[in-house]
Amino acid sequence: PKLNTYRQVSLPTLDAPVGQVSVVFMTVVGASSLMAEAPDLMLEALRVFHAAVVAELYHRRGYLAEAADGMVLAVFSQPGDALGWAVACQGLMLTCPWPPELLALEMFEE
Repeated sequence: PKLNTYRQVSLPTLDAPVGQVSVVFMTVVGASSLMAEAPDLMLEALRVFHAAVVAELYHRRGYLAEAADGMVLAVFSQPGDALGWAVACQGLMLTCPWPPELLALEMFEE
């Protein structure tokens, strides 16, 4: 069947930054432990994580090079955009709609 979408979900390949670029690697600490302990919960947490960081990526003029298993590799034309994205994502993690079951786990206690 034909796939239709109302918005572009990633930048086209020809829009990828070239020349001098800033590359940012972001990962979810403890992802493998949580995947072993609660795989369904971890998959939901990764969905929330990826949705937040990828949405912010496009606001910061970044290019998604790869995203898988709690890891995001992004490329930017300007270092300030890369740094802004990384800092913004840290703040976003505090406001994401995390599943309550995830936040109840011992590893997320303060």
